[in-house]
Amino acid sequence: MKVVSVYYDAVSKNTLQSILDIDSDILNKNLNELIAMRLLDVRVSDWGYSYSINDIRLKRNIYYKIAEEERIKIHEKNRKTSGKKLSSKL
Repeated sequence: MKVVSVYYDAVSKNTLQSILDIDSDILNKNLNELIAMRLLDVRVSDWGYSYSINDIRLKRNIYYKIAEEERIKIHEKNRKTSGKKLSSKL
C-alpha cells in the first residue's frame, strides 16, 4: 500500500515487483488480498494489470504516515525503475 500511495495514478504489477523486490507469487497473493478487502482497485489494459488506491483520503493518509526517509527511498526506487524501463524502450 505504501508504494501504491506514492503514485499519482495506477502502478503496474511489474513496477511493484521491481520496487518491492519480492517473488511474484507473494506479490499476487498480497494484491489479491488487498483487492478482496477493496483497498486496491485493479485495472486491466493491453500492457497488463495495474493497481491504485481509489479512496483519495486513504491514499493521502497512507502517504503522509510514511516516514520522510522511507518516502524518499520509495521515490528513488521509482525513479530508478522508471529509468530502466525508459532506457530499455530506446
